[in-house]
Amino acid sequence: MEQERIRRIQFGWFVRPASETGTAAPRVEPLLGYAVLHEGGTILFDTGMAEADPETEAHYRPHRRDLVEALHEARIDPADVRLLVNSHLHLDHCGGNHRFPRRPVVVQRIELANARRPDYTVPEAIDFEGARYDEIDGEDDDVYTDREARMERAPVSLFERRRPRSDTSEIGQAIRCRRTE
Repeated sequence: MEQERIRRIQFGWFVRPASETGTAAPRVEPLLGYAVLHEGGTILFDTGMAEADPETEAHYRPHRRDLVEALHEARIDPADVRLLVNSHLHLDHCGGNHRFPRRPVVVQRIELANARRPDYTVPEAIDFEGARYDEIDGEDDDVYTDREARMERAPVSLFERRRPRSDTSEIGQAIRCRRTE
């Protein structure tokens, strides 16, 4: 049997209000991340929900798990994390990035620019002390980890994705794994 290479990580949950679900009812949504295991180190995909102002906290009523505790439950040593990737930079995906200062965060250039605009996300979740972004453009960029992470070549490719959400579209990143040869 092939060794397990991807592990799901449960960072908690939040309540999406009915006004955002398109239904008459609120919806509980999990805060999930994934660890891609690689011989050169772990790639962490999403890091949970950032803390926000009291109004936003009351709006989403988050229940967060400690990042280190969540990683340990998934049998991941935080010291093994060499690279971060966020699906996008909304507060419910990048909240734990600050726990990995100076580690590269791979992000689409356009997503980082959008995240730095007012009212997009929690600014402290993006521009924290030690934040180090590795900006890429489009789907042709592979995550090469001969960066300071010193992984030979990660089994991860990133691409820009547009997913319609009612009358808007969201630009984010997606991750896909392939065998390294």
